[in-house]
Amino acid sequence: TSITGYFTGLWFVKGRLIVTGKSTIAEYLWEADPYTGNFTGVFQTSSALITVEPTHSITSVVDAGAVILAASTDGNIYSLKDNAGTLELKGQSHIGDEEVHSIEALEGIVFFGTQEQGTNIGRLYRSDLVVADDLYVLANRQLLKEWDNGVAGSPHSMFASRDSVYVGVRESATDTYLWRYYLPTAGLARDLKVPGQGLVGGIKQVQGKFFVLVQGTTGGVFMETSTYETEGYIIMSAADFFTAES
Repeated sequence: TSITGYFTGLWFVKGRLIVTGKSTIAEYLWEADPYTGNFTGVFQTSSALITVEPTHSITSVVDAGAVILAASTDGNIYSLKDNAGTLELKGQSHIGDEEVHSIEALEGIVFFGTQEQGTNIGRLYRSDLVVADDLYVLANRQLLKEWDNGVAGSPHSMFASRDSVYVGVRESATDTYLWRYYLPTAGLARDLKVPGQGLVGGIKQVQGKFFVLVQGTTGGVFMETSTYETEGYIIMSAADFFTAES
């Protein structure tokens, strides 16, 4: 059965085109052939790889090495693996009482951002991808940071560079930042302040400069400049245990 609705997401991962769409019945995830213009019969309910309730959304899709991971606000992170040229659902990891809004993978480590259901509490986690009974699931989950400043500000977007993962966080009604997790030292700190006031909908880097999409009435697309704060302060720990970062 073809769906009546609209498309909600588009990703190109492992040479595959991943498309999501929503109807009044559910939200669906499909794999389409990016090398042909003929999508006849692709976007059917029977060919969906993942189906979630219509009140939820598939928010992020990322290459995690062995599998493709898809995050959803239903609290699940789904694993899709190539089997003889066809993607198959090969496990899911449930994050209890939390909506998963963003996900990224770097050097075998999986990072994901959540918002606690019914609250404004946002959290950033790191985890490992493991294999159990031929299913690919997340294990060894570790909470890295929690934000609770009275606004819905969970990490809604991430970007992975060669050695860092950048996370867009709306910290308050007036402050939006890119946080940086530095892999060599496991240091986590604010990296860039974004002038827009709202959720971060996208992060890209072009020729060493970040472009950040901020949603909301004061949002827009912002480009990183070489202008720094004229004054400020740094809070240092008594002992950093080799976790400090620039």
